[in-house]
Amino acid sequence: MKGIHIVPSIEEEASGPTYSVVRLCESLLENGHHVILMTLSDSEKKYSFHRPYKRVKWLYRLGVSSLMKKDIEKIARDESIDYIHSHGLWMMPNIYSGWIAKKYNIPLIVSPRGALSEKAMKTGFTFIKSLFWHIFQKNFLISASCFHATSNSEYEDIRRIGFKQPVIIIPNGIDFQENIKKTKQPHKTLLFLGRIHPIKGIENLLYAWSEVHSFFPDWRLKIAGPGEKIYVEKIKLLSSVLSLERVDFSGPLYGKNKWDAYRNSELFILPSFSENFGMTVAESLSVGTPVITTKGTPWSELPDKKSGFWVEGSKNSLVTCLQEALPDLLKLRKMGENGQKWMIQSYSWDKVAKDMSILYVWKIQGDLKATKNIKLN
Repeated sequence: MKGIHIVPSIEEEASGPTYSVVRLCESLLENGHHVILMTLSDSEKKYSFHRPYKRVKWLYRLGVSSLMKKDIEKIARDESIDYIHSHGLWMMPNIYSGWIAKKYNIPLIVSPRGALSEKAMKTGFTFIKSLFWHIFQKNFLISASCFHATSNSEYEDIRRIGFKQPVIIIPNGIDFQENIKKTKQPHKTLLFLGRIHPIKGIENLLYAWSEVHSFFPDWRLKIAGPGEKIYVEKIKLLSSVLSLERVDFSGPLYGKNKWDAYRNSELFILPSFSENFGMTVAESLSVGTPVITTKGTPWSELPDKKSGFWVEGSKNSLVTCLQEALPDLLKLRKMGENGQKWMIQSYSWDKVAKDMSILYVWKIQGDLKATKNIKLN
């Protein structure tokens, strides 16, 4: 099969789509697909299958690129494209994919990548964004042949807004690291790793830590990730005002440093108000580190899999959970082992690519029986 994948950007290393869309494309290639990944970028192409395009400077935020639109249409017209898979919303590259898929009668698969969550829809919904929705975005979504959701909660977001097309639920995959032993640390570590942003619930985490840190002097809280300078400074100021002990702000961590942080932590925490998937949860579990996360994330299976905690996102809920989790290191280690087995069984990129291939075959050939082994809603 030959397909075009379109995502506005893969420039920000810490963002979910930068990892998940690229790894999906690589895994599809390994499974015999021909893949073209088209993105906006001011730099050279990063992968052999990647085509970057510069955007018009005076319409930079909308991602306008006449050359990208021209190339999508040329490929769709001349190269027997089987499908177009659009990732993300709110930028013109996604709109181009809808226009061209409709014009050439090519199946259009849309992965919202969290952009239809209730929290995301309310955040930054300015007059300009409202105009974009009514002029471009809504019609683009109506034109989709089907949606791809990474979780049940994202499926519910799609239905809540009113779209009736079929929705295939296929999670993101995870790359598995070597089983390297933890490095001995002076403190046990509770790790937050991700974007430093209000939606991540870090302020609630700091308030919760203020309630428990004095009872667990052998634990530290490590907060790692990139963020806008003003908000990062706000978080650091809050930590200082609360007189928190053993809180480390390490900044962004990538590559080996990121995986070492997961591996050398006893417990990972993601207190987000909203996540369509939560790649950091899967990454942490994949190296055997258990997780606390909130009901704003789609990880409801954590308690059933005995791999962590799934709780309300309030300060009090986090306090109660930390009071239960931090004293029992043996239980945490067992949870980590369970989580790693779960990830290996269900979240390999090869499995994701095979499931996505089934989706493409179904939309190309119209054979509903092809979808019997994946979750169709």
